Amino acid sequence: MIGNPESCKESKKSYQELGPARSSSEFGVDGLCESGQNPGSGGNVGREVDIMKETAAQQRIRQCAEYARSLACLPSVGDIDWQHWQPTVHAVLCYISNRQTDEVLLIKRLSAYAHGLISGPGGKLENGESLEQCVVRECCEEIAVEPHNFCLRADLFFHFTNGVRMRGYAYFTDEWSGEPQSSEEAIPFWCKRDRLPLHQMWDDDALWLPYVLQGGRVRGYFIFDDDNRMLSHDIVWLPAETREF
Repeated sequence: MIGNPESCKESKKSYQELGPARSSSEFGVDGLCESGQNPGSGGNVGREVDIMKETAAQQRIRQCAEYARSLACLPSVGDIDWQHWQPTVHAVLCYISNRQTDEVLLIKRLSAYAHGLISGPGGKLENGESLEQCVVRECCEEIAVEPHNFCLRADLFFHFTNGVRMRGYAYFTDEWSGEPQSSEEAIPFWCKRDRLPLHQMWDDDALWLPYVLQGGRVRGYFIFDDDNRMLSHDIVWLPAETREF
């Protein structure tokens, strides 16, 4: 059962704002003597400080417990009934390889969503178009390149804690026409296949993309939070000769 992502997010935020454990000096108790009394003050000061320290500790324990509960209410891949799961969005990606140079064509995204992230060209399926038509349209719109003879090698299921459910289809080819050009949506560039900038890509890419670029096929299941951070995953590794997903 999936908890309320908004309450989870608020609990996590309150914990992060608390910061690391603080020293006694931050509570203003540096001047205490071993006896529990502050020189020049009455004998009740130590007791007051003890109460203050106890209250702060209790508050921190409570907030840590709230943070733990916020993590507990976040879903994992095993919590989802994938057999009956239905996507709200369908999207495609296309990875074009140059076998002569051992490079793959990537883009740096310029759109508001996922700005600055690196991936293959692609986007959401429009009404009335097939997946293959979407692949060609997105590549032409984003980088002025038309891929040919591309094949599906990764079937990806993304469940976001904000309610979005996206099924992604990653296609691969080494045939294309046109020269890559920048657009308002993306800046294309060639990258060595063994030097992928994975630290600038979606979290899941590091798990499956290198394998598929070597000819493998995968079916992947992923949970992402509202900040596009991967929380949980499960990947089914398929042999290269697999034809059907």
